[in-house]
Amino acid sequence: MAKHNRNDEAIHKIAEQLKTIRKQAGLLQKPVTRETGVNVGDVEAELTNLSITTLDRLCRYYGITLTEFFRELEM
Repeated sequence: MAKHNRNDEAIHKIAEQLKTIRKQAGLLQKPVTRETGVNVGDVEAELTNLSITTLDRLCRYYGITLTEFFRELEM
């Protein structure tokens, strides 16, 4: 089985973008975690290497598309 390498820079930027979106929506981590099943605290603390499926779940919860998410993300 191949070992996956972490791209710490990408994880950092994605985590910061998700945190910004959550805060702009006036939401706290615990309710988002409860309603999405995603441990948002771990995501924002950069402890999690997100799958596209999980990122899509969070984007849908926040009412944005993946396209919108990545358009705002400078990588």
